[in-house]
Amino acid sequence: MSHFDRGWRYGRGMALAGVSALLVACSGMPSTPEKQDVAISTPCNDWFDRLDRAVAKAGVTDVQEHRVAGHPWLRTSRFTAALAQDRTMADAIFVSTVVPQMRALDRAAREAEISNLPKAAFASWGLSRYEVLQQTERCAAASMHKTPPARGTVVVPDDYRAALRWWGVYPLTKHIFTAGVQRELHRLQADFNEPVTLAPGARLVRYVAEATPSPPIDAEMALLDQHQPVFEKEVLTDDDLAGALVWSAPQARPVVQPTRPTLYRTIGHTRYRGRTLTQLVYTLWFGARPPDGPFDLLAGHLDGLVWRVTLGPEGRPLVYDTMHPCGCYHYFFPTPRALPLPAPKDEPEWMFSPQALPHVTTQDRVVLRVAPRTHYLKKVVVMNSQAHFVDAAQTMPLRAVSQEQLRTLPVVFALDGSTNGEALTRSAYGPDGLVPGTERAERWFFWPMGITSAGQMRQWGRHATAFVGKRHFDDADLFERRFEFVLGD
Repeated sequence: MSHFDRGWRYGRGMALAGVSALLVACSGMPSTPEKQDVAISTPCNDWFDRLDRAVAKAGVTDVQEHRVAGHPWLRTSRFTAALAQDRTMADAIFVSTVVPQMRALDRAAREAEISNLPKAAFASWGLSRYEVLQQTERCAAASMHKTPPARGTVVVPDDYRAALRWWGVYPLTKHIFTAGVQRELHRLQADFNEPVTLAPGARLVRYVAEATPSPPIDAEMALLDQHQPVFEKEVLTDDDLAGALVWSAPQARPVVQPTRPTLYRTIGHTRYRGRTLTQLVYTLWFGARPPDGPFDLLAGHLDGLVWRVTLGPEGRPLVYDTMHPCGCYHYFFPTPRALPLPAPKDEPEWMFSPQALPHVTTQDRVVLRVAPRTHYLKKVVVMNSQAHFVDAAQTMPLRAVSQEQLRTLPVVFALDGSTNGEALTRSAYGPDGLVPGTERAERWFFWPMGITSAGQMRQWGRHATAFVGKRHFDDADLFERRFEFVLGD
């Protein structure tokens, strides 16, 4: 974990601690700034409505999670929605454990939205950015004492558009796409079966975890450190180099700074037979997928690779999976503790597993070999952590930061990275959950499958990963439906 990531977490913690202290103080002490008194007197429902309208007007609405009707202080992910629909969970447990999780999701989204609001919004209110954040947290804390949402209303709609499938005559065209999908999967499997060789003219860059002088600050960070893979990237151009995302004001889109190799990480969860399992998510970003000729439908600005580890209750890996940030190329890599279940006959994209992995212990490290230009994953190798690489690959340290930073990127006003002294942020994602400027030409041909702008980079929680049928990268039952896990308690 980098010093920058620790500082971000510490600063956010201090800000929330300050808000909590303010809430306590407000119960027995008058607020000092006069303009806060005006905000405090505003009914909280009106406050949320006013804030949401300002956020929508500025085009900075965050849609990583879904709103809960009638409860603007709550948002839900597919995981928390699955918990809400679990009828074996008592209502009291839902209120005491799941509702606070949904509050945390809304808090993170609103922090990003408020950070990304333009200064003019605050000037019209006569409040500072921090005061708006305080009032929002104050209203949310007060609202948590109200009647919780009905569990049936805690839902997340799928990311497939029924209207597109209707216009595209999906019951007929899906057969054409199924044939195309099967051809592509056979080709990808053949590539995995081949010995790994360096692409002609490419050099090998090995991204390894940045050395840190102090231990992780908590158990979650320790897990992320322990299971972080090594990335072996074949490089032909600068677009093959991993980097940090920033928002380019001149280009009005996020761009990669390859001089700052950065890995974005987060903790997630999935469900398995009534149990919650921890997941570790790692994302690399690359500058572009350059065209392989004048009619390359897949080329475009930005590309990336997402790697996820699903752990058993005792903390050992069960299964790995990967995708690109567009939701494309979703592969599964099971260990011997994940036994594949039979695929339904009508699900041609049920589970593509090009390679199985051995048992992975705490003494092992996973190495990912990534192709140039396409950024396809070519092979996964499990090595003993004490083994040394003996080739002449260039080794580069990879700093690790929170995936949350993608919701509040620093804005640069010149291509050299200068900021003109402005402290502004922008989300990498638009209010539709898509990354601006990353459209692919394939969208003009793949829309009958119901996916909006197929191939475009997407925000977490918005990844539809199958053209035929329906599947999302964050489905809470994704693994439960595909594997029999051998759990060690």
